[in-house]
Amino acid sequence: MTRRLRSHLQVSNGSKILDIACGTGNYTVALENTGLHMTGSDISKEMIKKAKGKSKTINWEVANVNRLHYENNIFEGVTCTLATHHFDNLLSPFKEVFRVLDKGRFLIFTSSPEQMNNYWLKEYFSEAIEKSANQMPNVGEVSNVLKTVGFNIVGHETF
Repeated sequence: MTRRLRSHLQVSNGSKILDIACGTGNYTVALENTGLHMTGSDISKEMIKKAKGKSKTINWEVANVNRLHYENNIFEGVTCTLATHHFDNLLSPFKEVFRVLDKGRFLIFTSSPEQMNNYWLKEYFSEAIEKSANQMPNVGEVSNVLKTVGFNIVGHETF
């Protein structure tokens, strides 16, 4: 998974990458291990506290995706892994990503409601899977908001 994320970022070693809504930082650390200079941010102080125990070289920061405190055009890439369903809306965070990104890629790794509704687990846990799927923004909505903000959609990859 990490190799795919790194490949899609299309950046060189040492590039400055922001991981928004990084949680406890598992993907942030994995991407750092590929040679990237990572900053992990999350709104939860508790998540960042746990993340700090995983790497002392990553810049871990408490930050709200709706009002990132970073300068304009400072990162060469931004990632968001398994977190868009936690956002109150997509427009504000995507505007902020567009602002802090310097001609790089914004890589979103997530599940869609359509994908989740086809999970084999739905046969056994239909109510739980349906509830989880309803929390996820669909691919069309994510794409539309990205375009509204100014991003060009390079592509989608499904797993």
